[in-house]
Amino acid sequence: MESAKTISSRDVKFFDYYLFFLFSTEVYVNFSAWPFFSYLRGMIIVSYILWLFFTTIKPLKHTAVAIILIFIIYSAALVLFSSNQFGSFYQFSRIFPSLLVFPITINLFDYQKAKYILKVFANLTIVIGFYLILASILGIGGTGYQVEDDYFTRGGLNSASQFYITILAPALLFFDFIPRQKKALIIITALISILFLITGMKRTSIILIIISLFIYLIFTEGRFKLNYVRFLIIAGSIAFLTSAYWLSTFQKRYEHRAELMVADRDVFEREGRTVELEAVLTEIFSFNDLNYSFFGRSPFVTAGQYGKIGGYYFGSRRPIHNDFAMLLNSLGLTGMLIYLAFLWLVFIRLIKYYKHRSKIEDGKMFFLIFSIIFITSLLNMYNGSFYGTGNRTIVMFFLGLLFVKPVFKEQFIRTKPKYKENANV
Repeated sequence: MESAKTISSRDVKFFDYYLFFLFSTEVYVNFSAWPFFSYLRGMIIVSYILWLFFTTIKPLKHTAVAIILIFIIYSAALVLFSSNQFGSFYQFSRIFPSLLVFPITINLFDYQKAKYILKVFANLTIVIGFYLILASILGIGGTGYQVEDDYFTRGGLNSASQFYITILAPALLFFDFIPRQKKALIIITALISILFLITGMKRTSIILIIISLFIYLIFTEGRFKLNYVRFLIIAGSIAFLTSAYWLSTFQKRYEHRAELMVADRDVFEREGRTVELEAVLTEIFSFNDLNYSFFGRSPFVTAGQYGKIGGYYFGSRRPIHNDFAMLLNSLGLTGMLIYLAFLWLVFIRLIKYYKHRSKIEDGKMFFLIFSIIFITSLLNMYNGSFYGTGNRTIVMFFLGLLFVKPVFKEQFIRTKPKYKENANV
């Protein structure tokens, strides 16, 4: 079997370069320094993903692939009949490239090539950590919740993309193909990134970080659990020793956002994303407009297109921030059910993988990654992440990898027969 060390970027058709392009240019787009650049970036992304999809296309191996392709085709068909075709097409062009990463991963990658891409995420973790330090020194890119004498910034980074790259770091520490020296850098830079996410006072990011670290603690097994506890101790020590640099900023921002940071039912019910979902559900299930209920309205262009009954008013400029509400409003019950069917198949696959994880090479660590990506991506839909090409690419890559035929430990022992169920996983 080919070693991960012999795999070059050519074997994965420069997907690693694409990832660096995707996340580095995301910073520039968020600055809006040159508006045309976002269109140029979009054209490059769409062209590359379509080329990669059609050059790697194979007969359908999994129902989940068929479902996600049906979802894309269904969405594209509705875009053609949109009352705002340009707006719908533009937003759709931000969504479908990341969705196509799912079948691309299944058709292009195996576990050895996936490990090569994991090295890319390790490098991205390090780059992001140092970039955040540089951004704070130079005062690049505000966080959105800055207070007086605040020197912490996000540097234009998308918080969702930053979260997914950062939260992969603990799992990367347990793979043997990453050198020990690099693991030390990963610990430091991942901690830096986590501190910036926390001091950024993004409630969703903070909650997802806590949930992810808890999943690591629960599902990490054997010697890995000891290594993870060691990671937490090291990270906690570094955070404590550097608290003079970030604690005051955290306190000021918390006071600035104290009312919204409280985990209270009233706060949740008054949250705009909750009210948006309530408004869309009210209108969808009223069935006053059957076309809207089943097929949605102005796909992916939501400002002024929801809350039309029930006394809700959001103004003509506020788009939907909740992904569940956005999908229902854009694609109706039909589109929502198609996407839920896809998520259900992913969940079934995750359960099946869990049963066989101990027999799969690095299966326990891959299961951790799959679980964290799946659970946090569902929770992040409340906050709105569907339009984020970067973060959705990470999600779809790992969900796709979940469906790649795993390498069983028994396959490395020639004197023993292959595991009898390996064809069914």
